Amino acid sequence: MLIIGTPDDIQAVVQKMKKAGQSKVWGKLYSAADIQSYRRIYAKSLYQTMARDTAPLSWKELYIGRKGHKGMRFDRDALQLVALNLGHSKETTDRKKQRVGIVVNHYL
Repeated sequence: MLIIGTPDDIQAVVQKMKKAGQSKVWGKLYSAADIQSYRRIYAKSLYQTMARDTAPLSWKELYIGRKGHKGMRFDRDALQLVALNLGHSKETTDRKKQRVGIVVNHYL
């Protein structure tokens, strides 16, 4: 999993993880926490950090959006990384199994 944020944010998360060791890092989550919005914020931040400019990319390196993102161009490698970090995909070169559309349609 990649940690995204300011250097202070990253340091705080790393320290919390080290302190927890093999135990749970965050303990109990508030039952009304909007987990999906947290995942969406993480996905957007990770994609924006890792995405390359799409203009020089080949069609093989692009994902062309559908539905609400129709015609928009996305960096397929960055989408794959986000999908992996969200648990929606496994590392694979099979484009049908990458599930990058889930990232675009539900998180970006």
